[in-house]
Amino acid sequence: MRNFILDTNILMAYLKANKKLFNKVSEDNNLNDEDAFIMISAISKGELLSIAMQNGWGERKGSSLNKLLNEIVIIDVAGNDDNLLNAYAEIDAFSLKRHPTKKLKGLAKPMGKNDMWIAATAFATNATLLTADGKFMHLNKEFINIKFYHPGSIK
Repeated sequence: MRNFILDTNILMAYLKANKKLFNKVSEDNNLNDEDAFIMISAISKGELLSIAMQNGWGERKGSSLNKLLNEIVIIDVAGNDDNLLNAYAEIDAFSLKRHPTKKLKGLAKPMGKNDMWIAATAFATNATLLTADGKFMHLNKEFINIKFYHPGSIK
């Protein structure tokens, strides 16, 4: 089984009909294959619901969002999941250059709390993070495998 966490921006590419980006991600990672297990963090669900609310998505777009959320596995960010909580702590300490055993090269790379939860979800589920956000890259190969897609480079 190949595990994948889709970042919020990849989900937005799907919902906004940016099919070039979403299709590239899907094709590169064979997301339609039976051995591909696709998940999102509950944080991404919250971000998507907030985006929909802030932008006054109508019935058609709201229906597409609900359909997507009902078809995908959503990993809860629960206070009783020690694996997830420890992943968050490790990523936070590393990003701030305060991890006791892992050393980040260069300057500290403080992350937004939502991004840390999404990265921790990928770490805890042993999943590759598919993203169009470069702010995760200092974690690549250190904690999680990341496949970064620059939206402007997709033709």
